[in-house]
Amino acid sequence: MLISGVLQSGAVASVHLKGGTSNGTGFMFEIHGTDGDLAIVPIDPRKATYIQVSEFIVRGAQAGKPLADLSIPESYRRVPPAVATGLPSNVAQLYMRMAEGIREGKSASPDFDVAVKRHRLLDVIQNASDTGVRQIL
Repeated sequence: MLISGVLQSGAVASVHLKGGTSNGTGFMFEIHGTDGDLAIVPIDPRKATYIQVSEFIVRGAQAGKPLADLSIPESYRRVPPAVATGLPSNVAQLYMRMAEGIREGKSASPDFDVAVKRHRLLDVIQNASDTGVRQIL
């Protein structure tokens, strides 16, 4: 599936989604801007990649330089260092967020209203595909 559009900020967005197996990178997220580029790629592109549980590297560059690995601040890791990376870390972080939500009395995950917004977006995308007419959301 290919989705393209212009965001409210004026930035152009292009999203490519594919299923099945791949001999290349299973997941890649790139942002290209006027001042530089960011990319999120799997640590090991030879392995099957799942956004929920795989380990990723963040790379960045400015002024036409090649992408370089960026360090992620330790404050972004929400579990103790003794927790193994990959699936154990992701599950532990999920439990940490749930515990924070319970302690602080706020939702730790998207709610019904967020789901409605996403379904409205999907409906607009489907309508654009069916009609061939540009849609405004």
